[in-house]
Amino acid sequence: MENSTLDEREQAIRDVAEKIAQYSITGSEIAMYLAPTPIIKIPSKPASAKYRSVAGDVWSGRGRKPAWVVKYEASGGKLSDCALNPTDQII
Repeated sequence: MENSTLDEREQAIRDVAEKIAQYSITGSEIAMYLAPTPIIKIPSKPASAKYRSVAGDVWSGRGRKPAWVVKYEASGGKLSDCALNPTDQII
């Protein structure tokens, strides 16, 4: 850095230090302004079941396929055969 830039920086630090002392500002008060704003995550409701096995296992169709789906498809079954009707109720 150039000397003039260093001098300006030092002066800025002095000015800030003076304001901190003048208003009795604490480190934790400064930290509140420097800390990133927390992201508030809104919880989502669980997805409703879209598929059901013969044994009664259910899957929403989201995420990784459960073992029963993988086995069923490996044995030649189609996932659409396990699809629930929108009117089916899962208890």
